[in-house]
Amino acid sequence: MINFVHEVDVLQYLLGPITRVSAEKMRRRYVTEEGDANSVEDGAALTLRFESGAVGSFILSDSVVSPHNFEAGTGENPLLPRARRPCHDHLSDTDRSEAEPVDVYRIFGTNGTLSVPDMTLWTCGDKPQSWENELQVQRIELDNDTRVPFERQLDHFIAVVRGDILTGDGPGCTGEEGLRVIAVCEAVIEALDDGEGGRVSVKML
Repeated sequence: MINFVHEVDVLQYLLGPITRVSAEKMRRRYVTEEGDANSVEDGAALTLRFESGAVGSFILSDSVVSPHNFEAGTGENPLLPRARRPCHDHLSDTDRSEAEPVDVYRIFGTNGTLSVPDMTLWTCGDKPQSWENELQVQRIELDNDTRVPFERQLDHFIAVVRGDILTGDGPGCTGEEGLRVIAVCEAVIEALDDGEGGRVSVKML
């Protein structure tokens, strides 16, 4: 749950506020020195309902080996290696620069499916939506700024403080959005503690 707050922040930015959650806890594989096997979650499977009408599933765990996590998928933290999908049967240092990034989120929509952060978009193109028509795939290009994202965030913050960037009606991320993230995480914890995977509404104070 420690890093899940960041995932909630991103998901609500992309899809809008989360209004209801249900959760199923993974059984702990390890026991603490005190003999408590339930003091910290090993992981969970969540169902999230968004105010926009979207419904999503989310799996989180610190006890599995997987490239499908935010840091490995985005490469935003220079201290952690970025995961790449091999172009061939194996991934060597020589072809690492040409390898495909892995996805962290998959967003399924009426008109297409987008994977993030590799930004691969699958659609029917200009053809009617039908299983009989071949899907079209494209890669959405992002900016080519090679700076570490943390540096970009700090540069942006400094520019806002100096007045070089106008914030309009307020900051891009408000305190209310931060509270909403905490409210979602508290709802998930409540659902996990329920033991029956019960549905819990997200409550803002």
